[in-house]
Amino acid sequence: MVQAGLGVSIVPALALRHFDSKWLVARKLAWPGLERVIYLVQRRDRSLSFATDAFRDWVAEHRPDGSGLDVADVSLASDGTQSAAAPGPQ
Repeated sequence: MVQAGLGVSIVPALALRHFDSKWLVARKLAWPGLERVIYLVQRRDRSLSFATDAFRDWVAEHRPDGSGLDVADVSLASDGTQSAAAPGPQ
């Protein structure tokens, strides 16, 4: 659904290497007690449906630290490891 631009997905950081990062935007999610780094992933070139947009907003509003969702452009090295650029605006 993410690839088709019809939705978002919440995935562990390790799974980001399976995505074509030039089409996606990943927002790092961090909650107390969370043992893995996870991201909310969506197509960067498509608008979301009302329901999907509402879900993304709900996730942002319910972060324990109240920080919302920062955008991190995720790039993948040739060895499959990831690095994220500095966060930007939503």
